[in-house]
Amino acid sequence: IKDDRKKAGRNNRQFKIAQSNYIKGFRDFQQAQYERALESFQACLSLYPTHTLCQRYLKLSQKKHSEMVQYQMVLGRKHLDKHQYQGCKAAFRNVMFMVKDRSSTVYKEAREHFRTCRAKMEDRF
Repeated sequence: IKDDRKKAGRNNRQFKIAQSNYIKGFRDFQQAQYERALESFQACLSLYPTHTLCQRYLKLSQKKHSEMVQYQMVLGRKHLDKHQYQGCKAAFRNVMFMVKDRSSTVYKEAREHFRTCRAKMEDRF
């Protein structure tokens, strides 16, 4: 087993650090902390690009993160339709926090809806 690991390059310090990042990311993944998991899996792959489990869970984390963003968008629109502006603002603020890329269309859409909810909320009082 030791010879196999040595041949695969799994005995070096770089692999051990990558493995610790994988374990940290996996724990975050299990706790539904997908954004933190993404960072750990990316760190793992930057150190050891052929780490199969890091590759798999990176893809799963990206998928779950995207699903959470879409869920918050749908939730925000529902709140907006029902004139529940506090919930609307919270959902779209969550999207802006999760996406972070200000140039993405999802971020821009969330920002516009957030501003709409805020304006409608101010008009109510």
